Amino acid sequence: MIKAIIDDNQKRLDDYKAIIHKNIYKEFDYLISQYKKTYNTDKFDKYDLYDFTWVCPGMLKIKNYPRNAFFSAYKLYLKIKKD
Repeated sequence: MIKAIIDDNQKRLDDYKAIIHKNIYKEFDYLISQYKKTYNTDKFDKYDLYDFTWVCPGMLKIKNYPRNAFFSAYKLYLKIKKD
């Protein structure tokens, strides 16, 4: 009985994981495209992107992320993009 509940919770978590990854990828892709459009450059780092979130147009969920959570999400974005 308990094993069935744990398996069900793990399945539900795996389903949400794909949605979370898709949303993070979409948000960072938009943020990077806006950064390139605004500053006309391809050179940036995670600190530039974090500072740009406060002036970036649009409703980004990553605007509300604390700095360390933003960097962790950016690391996940790079990992997803590489795959």
